[in-house]
Amino acid sequence: MWIFINDIPRTTPNYAKNESLLFAGDLFSFYFDRNIRRIQCVMQRYLRNLEEWLKMWRLKTSGSKCSYNIYQKNLKSKEELNLQIFGEKIVRDQNPKYLGVILDSNMSLKPFVEHIRASIEEEDEEEELIQPPTKIINRASSQNVAHEKVTLKHAAVN
Repeated sequence: MWIFINDIPRTTPNYAKNESLLFAGDLFSFYFDRNIRRIQCVMQRYLRNLEEWLKMWRLKTSGSKCSYNIYQKNLKSKEELNLQIFGEKIVRDQNPKYLGVILDSNMSLKPFVEHIRASIEEEDEEEELIQPPTKIINRASSQNVAHEKVTLKHAAVN
């Protein structure tokens, strides 16, 4: 089965600062503005356009599978938007994940870096649990085998 989605609404008519990025089944829509009320209005209008497109193709999305965030440099916005799709409220996610990258409100990528560090540390712990083979293959000395392990481990960390 094929679903053609290249005609999915990417912008809100009459708003040049509204754009969307589409990759596989993930849609990331954004709008740049300092006025929170205007952001609310433009994004809800975009969601209504998206609903119409989804209805036209007999598709539906769930508000629980959607989220929004407000991105500001060096500020934590306490303002909330009231966004809905198909009558379901869209909740705010302070650290949404898009294409494997964890985003944050301050645009620092700190949560993403922390996640990567934790993953590397977890891999290192798992690697320590693996016992080396009792026989050395191809007559390699135990020093060479140990050296190769350190090099591979070092390469994986960096």
